[in-house]
Amino acid sequence: MKENDEQDVSVPTGENPLSCPAVEALLLFNSKWKPMLLHRLSESPARFGELKRLLAPISHKVLTEQLRELESDGLVEREVSDTSVVTVTYSLTDLGQSLRHVLDSLYEWGQENLLPQNDVTQQKRKP
Repeated sequence: MKENDEQDVSVPTGENPLSCPAVEALLLFNSKWKPMLLHRLSESPARFGELKRLLAPISHKVLTEQLRELESDGLVEREVSDTSVVTVTYSLTDLGQSLRHVLDSLYEWGQENLLPQNDVTQQKRKP
């Protein structure tokens, strides 16, 4: 360990720097909709129509793609109920639930550092 208990996060020579666990984790949020979907599903399971209404103006196509990618990543599960009317409910897997504190931290960081009332952000964005 380095001074002040900092971990050495340098990439050994010859290794792909993109194979870093932090980069891999951030790739799970590679769209503007995924963090919002994960946040919403962390509160309770939801059906497709409910998610579409809550995340307006998201398109049907984009919502479908995002949910499929999150399902493929093991963060969301899709449950089909075969009653008289077929219903599909989406919920977070245990792996998806484990991201809740990460999303909360990102939200807090964004609120402190990126919101318009933050003077530093305003100064950076001025032409």
